[in-house]
Amino acid sequence: MSDDFSCPQCQFGRCKSTTATYTQLYLGSVMCAPDLPAYVCDVCGYCEFDHGALRRVLALFDYPEEISTIDIPTFSDQSPTDSSLSDP
Repeated sequence: MSDDFSCPQCQFGRCKSTTATYTQLYLGSVMCAPDLPAYVCDVCGYCEFDHGALRRVLALFDYPEEISTIDIPTFSDQSPTDSSLSDP
């Protein structure tokens, strides 16, 4: 894995090399791959898995070769939808 990089989510933190557990729903079952190489933002917690390692895990489950990026919303992305929470 290469050096750390600026976080694409919060634009403030740095994504640093570490490991994380990859979790995916597959055919109605939860699959987990612990200790996968990943980059995690030191500010917002954004996580991006190493594409080579992720490709090897997904090959075990006959996933297509092409890996797409999925945006996972965080609490900071959510805004109040209840009108009682907004300023008058």
